Formats: sequence, structure tokens, C-alpha cells
Amino acid sequence: MLSVIVPVYNVAQYLERCVESIRRQTLADLEIILVDDGSTDGCYRICEDYRQKDSRIVVLHKENGGLVSARKAGLCISRGEFIGWVDGDDWIDEDYFEQMVRMQKESDADLVAAGHFHDIGNSKSKVFNYIHSGCYDKEEILPRLIYSGEFFEYGLQPHLWNKIIRRNIMEAVEMRIENSISIGEDVLAVYPCAMEADKICVTDICAYHYVQHANSMTKTIRKLEQRMLENLLDSLRYMWKDCKPEYHLDIQLTQYEKNYRLLHQFSTLERCQFPPYGEIANGSRLVIYGAGAMGRSLYQYFENRKTVEVIAWIDLNWKNYTDSECAVCPPEYIRECQDTYDLILIANTRKKAAIQMKDYMIQLGVEEDKIRWLTPEFIDNPIIWQESY
Repeated sequence: MLSVIVPVYNVAQYLERCVESIRRQTLADLEIILVDDGSTDGCYRICEDYRQKDSRIVVLHKENGGLVSARKAGLCISRGEFIGWVDGDDWIDEDYFEQMVRMQKESDADLVAAGHFHDIGNSKSKVFNYIHSGCYDKEEILPRLIYSGEFFEYGLQPHLWNKIIRRNIMEAVEMRIENSISIGEDVLAVYPCAMEADKICVTDICAYHYVQHANSMTKTIRKLEQRMLENLLDSLRYMWKDCKPEYHLDIQLTQYEKNYRLLHQFSTLERCQFPPYGEIANGSRLVIYGAGAMGRSLYQYFENRKTVEVIAWIDLNWKNYTDSECAVCPPEYIRECQDTYDLILIANTRKKAAIQMKDYMIQLGVEEDKIRWLTPEFIDNPIIWQESY
């Protein structure tokens, strides 16, 4: 019924927990495929040990070729009617796939989507799709597939690992993705699969644990090439070139681009006609609230810019960021800053989360006019550059 593919690359310290969580699944009809993509840290031996322990486990070792290449290799040897995915450093609750397969059988859906846990240290938060649970024809999903209408909430989360997808659809889509793609690998798989699916089942199942490790949280932000993002967007537009205008895919992709740049390429927005936070005067003293992807992107941008001073970086999960580029403090630290800051920038792309963060700052005595999130002009308008690249 189900083939679970695990792309493996240099995750030796997490791999046993991952594979054990799959072996313990209450779903009996299960094939487990471990694709070792040229790991150099001991994953080879771990995979081989599990091949001997469990007859359900198939192991494939290959030269390093990247995530897309590993996924294709796993698909080529899979036998299941449906494909599920688990990243080698994540793990799942024991009834995860049983719940997913049950929903598929009840709905006869081509794609079943779940929520997930976002694990940061000892903190766990639930993340759900913005589209409510239920069974949908794709015509109902596509107008809000990527962008729900509220900044920034995906209609359907872009992750491949919290879905099971009919094998013939998954294979047709994945095989046409270029192996060289290194950003947006999930986006290029999930959304075209949704386009090909006749029926989509959205669930509130929350049993996949996406783990954000300390080393991934504190690493230097990747300086992605502008062209790579443009290639990703061009690929999506090409795949959907024949879609109906009422799906508003151009609008959805514009909002997706804004979200992506905020999280990974904040520096490219400095020449935007509508800056994300409005005008920030040279010499301003800033506090960044949020140490996730956007917070790190924002921090690096201002550190490189040198025209403002970041005097504090705060986050509720501050203990998990103690080794980051700048010491991250608890939000309560703002009381010690007193009047030494001019602005607090909320580094979160989700409106609901930003509102909660703003309310908490006000509770701590911060004046409301000193708190900034993304401006309506930035959210509502297309990205227009003041000068060309």
C-alpha cells in the first residue's frame, strides 16, 4: 500500500531515531526505502545495519547528487501504490501512517495532507494547513493552493514530508524536476502534484515531527543567487501556463516570492519601492523580535548594512539560539533596554503570529508606535524595484 522513502545525507546522529520511528508504525503494509546520497558520516553503516534487522527495509547507496536525485532514486525502486516521505533527521509518531492511509481509503483521495509538529529544542508547536480539513476537488483548492489570502499563510503547506501521494502522480511530477534544483524542491513537487490530483484530502493529523536542530538554527544564512529564485518561479509558471485565470496563480506566486525573500533573501528587498518595514532612518537603534529564518535573514542584513545598530535580538525560544551570531535574549530583556531602542521589528511572516508578538511587547510596556511589522503597502502591492538588477 505505502512506500516510505527516506533521503539520507550526513544525518548519522539523528538517523536511528528516524528509522526506529518508521519501524514502529502500526501500519503493517509498509515498505521502507533508505536512499543514502553519498553520506560521509557513518550513515552507510547505519543503513546496512537496518537492512539486516528488518526485511521491510530496502537500502540504496548512490553518489551524492542532491535531494531531488535521491528522491528520484527512491521512487524508481518503490513498489507502493502511495508514496510517503520522512527526512532523515525528523521522526514520526507510531500511528502516523496508519492515520494517513485510513483517510486515503475513506476519501479515495490522490493526495492526503497533514499538519505537523515544529520541534525547536524542548518546544513543540502544531502547524496546520490554512485550508480546513475535508475532501476537496482540486478546482476548490487551486485558487488558494499557495496563498490563502492572508499574509503569509499557505493554503496547503508546501512540505512533501507531511503528505502521502499516489505513486503515478508523484513519479510523473518528480521525474521532471531538474536534479540541479537546490531551493524549492518541495514546492516544485507538492503543488504540481496537487494540480494533477483529482481529489485532495486535507486532515488535522499532527504526528510528523519536523526538527529544527541547533546547528541548522545558528548556521550562516545561505547567500542564494537571485537567479535561482527566478528559475523556481519560472518553473512553476511554466507548469501552470494553461491554468484558468480564476486560479489567480500569478498573484499567489507574487505573494510566495515576497515570503521567500523575507525568509532567505531580505537584502534583495532593499531596493523595493515599498520596503517591508517602511523607511528606517540611518542611525536607528533596532531590536529584532524573532530568531527564526526571517529573524536570521533580517539580522544578517542589518549587520552587513552598517547604517543602523541592532542592540538586541529576542525570542521566546531564546535558549535554543545561544550559539547564534548574536546572543538571543528572552523577550523580557526589553525591559532592561528601556529607552535605548528606536524600533522593534517583528521578524515573522505570519500575520497571526505577528499580532501575538506585538501584543506581548505591549504587555511588557513597549509603546505601540515603536513596534513595526510588514507595512500594508508591501503586502498589498507587487514587488517593484526602484532600480533594476
